[in-house]
Amino acid sequence: TRPWQGTLGGLGIGLAVVLVLEFLLQLADLAQNKYTVPPLIAVAFMAGSYGTHLYWGRHVNRMRKCVIENDRRVCLRCGYALKGLAEKHDCPECGTHYDIEATRNVWAAWLDRTPEEDWT
Repeated sequence: TRPWQGTLGGLGIGLAVVLVLEFLLQLADLAQNKYTVPPLIAVAFMAGSYGTHLYWGRHVNRMRKCVIENDRRVCLRCGYALKGLAEKHDCPECGTHYDIEATRNVWAAWLDRTPEEDWT
């Protein structure tokens, strides 16, 4: 999963919520002939923000779990578990050259600055 996919997923959730709310508001205000746009924009922003936040929180926790379970031997580009493979080679999944020691150092730094949270 690429970073932009999470953002699009969150925005998609927000858009779906807005469309449903807009439909419901139009039904409710049909007799009065009103149309409320500003509240819908706020709702879209909040729903999109929450969807993105929730998606990334879960994604980060899954990645943390994978990195810890595989002793920080995970491809930096695609997330493929490199545990049990050669110390220096190409990732079987994406073909990126890796050096296990450098990879483990990068993941160690990432784990230090990424707190574990409960995103259930």
